[in-house]
Amino acid sequence: MGGETSTTVAARMGAVPVTAHVSAGSRPGEHLLSFISPADFRPLLQGSGTANSLLAGWLDGEPGVVFPRGDVAGEYVFVADDESRPPRAGRAVFIPDVRDAHLSGIGVLWVGRNNFRDMGTVIEDLAAMIARLKTDRFLVLTVLHGEDDPPRSTSGRDITALNAVISATWTDRVLDVDGELRRIHAAPGEMASVVPARIRKDAVHLTAEGQATVSELIAAACRQRGWV
Repeated sequence: MGGETSTTVAARMGAVPVTAHVSAGSRPGEHLLSFISPADFRPLLQGSGTANSLLAGWLDGEPGVVFPRGDVAGEYVFVADDESRPPRAGRAVFIPDVRDAHLSGIGVLWVGRNNFRDMGTVIEDLAAMIARLKTDRFLVLTVLHGEDDPPRSTSGRDITALNAVISATWTDRVLDVDGELRRIHAAPGEMASVVPARIRKDAVHLTAEGQATVSELIAAACRQRGWV
């Protein structure tokens, strides 16, 4: 299934609707969930799918928590805070609980690498996430050109085109981490066409050094704008 798409991130943020099929569980107070939309939606981050990982939210208007089922992969359990009005069986809307502090602080949006070929969806998801924020202090980061994405390749052209639309749409809120990483970490006298291998641990993902550079770029961009 790959990594997190822009739609999955937007859904976890409560920026795009999430629907699920609800049925009664085997234990009192438990309700079994199969998420319907967005397609392939996973409520928990990769690597957090354990019985101790919880996602708070509202199902059919009722507050509670979601966690993975231990017996069926890709299925989830919802436990309501108050069983006096349990969620109805059938199709229901789930709204993740996103703290106001997370929505009103400085927003850093870095999505699209895992579905860059679907440019329209990435742009729509970004717009929905920005609309969900309760602040105008946000940065949109560009998508990285990985090892397999040189400028003349199909994927390279797709990423370049996506980054161009991102830059044209959010202008002064865009932080071109793709270009900056290629500039900062290029061999002396050269301009790297993809993110250099020395700051990648595989074809795409950054090493600690690469991640540190991104953090420094974000901090500098926030200082430049007077946000910190």
